[in-house]
Amino acid sequence: MIDVMMRHKHLLIVPGLLLVLASLAWTTPSTVRKEPNGWLNVRLFGAKGDGVADDTEAIQAAISSALEDRGGTVFLPAGTYLVTQPIALESGVSLVGASQRSTVVKKTNDTSNTDGFDCVFYARTKFGWHIQGVTVIGNRTRNPADGAITVSSDGILAYGCSYFFLQDVRVQECQYGFNLRQCWCASIENACALRCQSYGFYAWNSCTSLTFKTCTAWATGGAFKLWGCLYSTIISPAYDYGDAGGHPEDPFLSADGTMSSGGNYQSPGCVFYLAGSTVTILSPGTENGYSRYMYCEGSDVTITNPVAERIECHAAPWRFIELRGTAVSSVEITNPRFNGVVNTLPPAFNRCGLYVENADKQRLVFNRLPKLSDSFGEYEYSKRGVYTATAQQVTVGTPVPVAKEVVEHIGLSQPALSS
Repeated sequence: MIDVMMRHKHLLIVPGLLLVLASLAWTTPSTVRKEPNGWLNVRLFGAKGDGVADDTEAIQAAISSALEDRGGTVFLPAGTYLVTQPIALESGVSLVGASQRSTVVKKTNDTSNTDGFDCVFYARTKFGWHIQGVTVIGNRTRNPADGAITVSSDGILAYGCSYFFLQDVRVQECQYGFNLRQCWCASIENACALRCQSYGFYAWNSCTSLTFKTCTAWATGGAFKLWGCLYSTIISPAYDYGDAGGHPEDPFLSADGTMSSGGNYQSPGCVFYLAGSTVTILSPGTENGYSRYMYCEGSDVTITNPVAERIECHAAPWRFIELRGTAVSSVEITNPRFNGVVNTLPPAFNRCGLYVENADKQRLVFNRLPKLSDSFGEYEYSKRGVYTATAQQVTVGTPVPVAKEVVEHIGLSQPALSS
C-alpha cells in the first residue's frame, strides 16, 4: 500500500497545489488593500497625503484596481494629496474623501494629459462615475508685484461622459471649476467653485439633461456658462463677490498679495451666460459683485424668484441683462427682486440695465417690471423688446427719451417673434 501511495504521490500533491493557486488567484492586490467595507484606501497603494509627496501614481493605481474589479469605491482619508498629472477617472468607479474640508487633492504644475487637457481630474467617454467629499485645487497663482494671474488647469473636466454624479465637492484656484463638454444625464449637487479665474460651472458643446443643485460660485469670473446645453436645470444657485478680482476692495486679497478673487471687475463675466441653450433656473441668488447678470443669445430661458443685491457696474460695455444676436431668444423672469444694481460710471449706451438688441427676434418678459436704479438714467431699459407677462410692450413709468443710438441699434419691433 505504501509503495502504491509513493508511486502516485503526484496525485496528492497536485490537488493541494491547485487549491493554493486558486486561493492566490482570488487574493488580488485590490482584495489585499480593501477596507472592511470593501473600499480601496489610497494609503494602501502608497499615497502619503502629507502635502509633500507626489501621490499621482498611488491614486491612479487605486482607481485602476477598482476598474479591474468592475467598479468600486476609492477612499481618500483626510490629508493633502499632491498630483503632477491629471487623475484619470474610470467608469463605475467612485472617488470618496473623508469630507470636503479635510480631503484635498492639489495639482502642483501645468502638465497636461495625453489628450492635451490640463486639469486635476479628467474623464473622457466614461459613465457612472462619482466624486464626493473632496476639495480640488488647481495651479492659479497671483504675482504680488504686479497682480498678474497665472493659471492653466481646470478643476474637474468631463468630456463625452454620462450618468455621473458630483456631490459635496469644492474646486478652487482653477481656470474653470467644473468643465463639462458633450456630457448628458449628469448631476452636480452641493458643489462650490472658489476663486476660479473664469466661470465656476461651464457646460458646452452639446450637453443635455444636466442638473446643478445648490451649487455656489464664490469670487469667480462668472458663475454659470452654458453654451449649446439643452434640457438643463439650475436649482437654488448662489453667486457672491463675482468678478471681484482687481478691485481695490477685493475681499479675498491676501496680505502677501499671492491670493485674490477670480475674474476682473473691469472686464466681468456673467452670473448666467447662455448661448444656444434651453434652461430652467429656480431661485437664484447673487450679491456683492461686479458681474453682469445675464447674457443670452439663441436661448429659451425661464427664471423664477431671482434675487440680486448690491451689484455694481464699473466697466464698459456692461449690461445687467442683455439679449442679442441673430437667433430667436426668449427670457421669462417671474418675481424678480433686483436691489442695489448701480452704475458707477456716467450713463451711456454701453452701460445700461435691460437691453434687447433685436426686438423682432428677442424678448425679455417679466410678470412685474423690476426697478434697477436711477444711476442708469435713460438707459435703464431698452425702448423695445421688454414686456410684461401680458406680452404688451412695457411703458416705463413716465415716458423718458431713449438715446438716438439705442433706437437706431434696436430698430423696429413687433410683439410676436419671427422665426
